[in-house]
Amino acid sequence: MINKQKTTKNNEIERRKGSDALIKVIRLTNLLAWLSFILAMIWFRLARPEKVPGYAKYKKIEDTYRDVWLQDWTDLLFIQLVICSVITVFAMVLNLRRLKRKSDHFHYNLILLLLVCIAAVLYLLFNIFPQF
Repeated sequence: MINKQKTTKNNEIERRKGSDALIKVIRLTNLLAWLSFILAMIWFRLARPEKVPGYAKYKKIEDTYRDVWLQDWTDLLFIQLVICSVITVFAMVLNLRRLKRKSDHFHYNLILLLLVCIAAVLYLLFNIFPQF
């Protein structure tokens, strides 16, 4: 029987048989972080002011559209962004602990997600929350 094991770039034998528990946890936390961000985008849609279409300006009914942020939805948005940031940092730490070989790769999408969450939290803190 011929031994058909995978080799890496440096001709090292890959001894991993497949996804272990840590890889599955990393994938799960990555998925949870992105789902949390999608939920934050829903809260953003509900919290932000409504856009006034040109037709409403023409008909002079722009007063029927909301032009302020809703505090309840904005609070939920803030909490969801913080939760998303915590999950993302947890996933990044797990991923960094897993990196042992040159063939292992870092999930750069987590860095992007964390930067977007931090930027959104700072925007809420300095631009939106002072209005309340």
